[in-house]
Amino acid sequence: MTGLGQYQFSLASKIRQIVILAAFFIVIAYLLGMRVLALGVITGVPVSIINFYLVMDAIKAKDDAKGAQIFFMKRFFYRTLISFAALFLSLIGGVQFMLGVALSLSLQVFTHILDGIGLILSGKG
Repeated sequence: MTGLGQYQFSLASKIRQIVILAAFFIVIAYLLGMRVLALGVITGVPVSIINFYLVMDAIKAKDDAKGAQIFFMKRFFYRTLISFAALFLSLIGGVQFMLGVALSLSLQVFTHILDGIGLILSGKG
């Protein structure tokens, strides 16, 4: 379990949320006839999961504040480079494919927004 204050979750459950949300976007894109966008989401999910792992591993890795901040910033920088590289390479597939990859790279943020909404609705937030 990883905890940020009272906000506790397991790495596996957060990755499961990312995959479920990706499946939702894939189905919607496919039903709207945007198969290339759906393929972009599929392609971007592994990158999104790797990016999420990089940040979560950095959060729990260090005990001292200064070392943790430096380690976290390095990991965040690597995450940003990976995301930019994925977006740049996705241009090969066209704009719709790139938008699918970009959507996929945002899945972690969407899961945190949904968690926040859940906390507010439960009266804990």
